[in-house]
Amino acid sequence: MRRVDPTARRRAREAALQMLYQGEVGRTGAYEAIATYWPARDPEEALPEDAREFANGIVRGTLTRVEEIDRLLAAHAQNWRVERMAVLDRLVLRMATYELL
Repeated sequence: MRRVDPTARRRAREAALQMLYQGEVGRTGAYEAIATYWPARDPEEALPEDAREFANGIVRGTLTRVEEIDRLLAAHAQNWRVERMAVLDRLVLRMATYELL
């Protein structure tokens, strides 16, 4: 993967979180979330192609490894089940864990 501008990476992570939220709440898969997310964006908010691919990669990777990630989160969350966590908290933790893995 090519180096992405730090500001673009932050914006790409925001986009990835929005796509993961769309997938979690709408019960869609990674590819459907990606396919519907980008066309709905304002052209003025457009990300460079490498940042879009970075975001897409986070979404695909997180959703591909969600069971493994949830096992790790469950093992370290004291007195708290993953499914009881707030949706955004759970998604941020999943996304961050994926990037660390």
